[in-house]
Amino acid sequence: MINNKKKSNKKKNENNFNFLLKLLSVILAIIAWYVVVQAENPDDTFTLKDIVLEAKNEEVLAQDDLIFNGFSEDEITVKFSGGKVNLGKLREFKEDILATVDINDYYTSNKYVTEEGVYLPVTVNIPDKLKSSIKIDRQSLEYVLINIDKKVTESKDVSVILKANVGNDYYVDESKIKVLPQKVEISGGKDAMDRIEKVVADVEVNSPNGEINEVAVKVYDSNGKVVEGLSVSPEKVQVQVPVLIKKTVKFNLDVKKVPKNLELDSVKFSPSEIVVAGTDDIIDKLADSLSISMDLEKTAGNYTQNKEVVLNEALVNVDNVNKVSITYTLKNSSAK
Repeated sequence: MINNKKKSNKKKNENNFNFLLKLLSVILAIIAWYVVVQAENPDDTFTLKDIVLEAKNEEVLAQDDLIFNGFSEDEITVKFSGGKVNLGKLREFKEDILATVDINDYYTSNKYVTEEGVYLPVTVNIPDKLKSSIKIDRQSLEYVLINIDKKVTESKDVSVILKANVGNDYYVDESKIKVLPQKVEISGGKDAMDRIEKVVADVEVNSPNGEINEVAVKVYDSNGKVVEGLSVSPEKVQVQVPVLIKKTVKFNLDVKKVPKNLELDSVKFSPSEIVVAGTDDIIDKLADSLSISMDLEKTAGNYTQNKEVVLNEALVNVDNVNKVSITYTLKNSSAK
């Protein structure tokens, strides 16, 4: 009986010893694995600067007629840690590292509010394939102050800033430029809307075709800088720029009747000619001279009269000559 008990204790001791050997083997294997990993892929850190903050779900603010107007800071710096090999892969995919702010948190308990305003959490997103092997040690912004403004919508006229290079034989009639639609709707925060000085379409015309141009609408402040953070509808307008043909026409005196015993000796015009512009069909029918009707004095002498220049409504007075001075001499018809 005593021998059996001794044999049982001996076997038990052997089993415990074997277990300890196995446990020690596992521990040594783990240590060996760790040593190998550390040799091939030692722990390291990697700091990435200038990660641009991106907002998502900003449209939720529309329910309260609010508009997202940017962050107090636009970029953050993040320190990552992990195996050197994994961090090397992270460097390769650094463009996929995102720092986002979910505007939905404006309506949740995730925000915190101070006298400055509302702060929302910043989430740094590591590419899925590296999430398990990389961790974030530190980020320069855990929360960021968001700028929110009351949304304002106004209708504004679009003016045209024209740059034309159509040659000397053509004329751009800026008074007949058409913009469709003439007005656009602009929405944005009150601060940005208050800075609007002008709404324009920049048009460049380099040919006499008078084509319709589709042009982006730009919004400028009083310093000539684009006002950011605005929504314009429509974003583009149609601009039709009429390009006309120019023609130089001389003045001609149209006298219905010369007084009896007198004759017209000389006539001078100042200016002597006028430049007009019109469509090709109008210019084709236009004579080379423009007649000015005038009643003459009834006695011999030198005279000067000013007459208004009256043009066909289809013509443009390019030189803006509204009056012409006519100097003429009447002499007795019997004089030699």
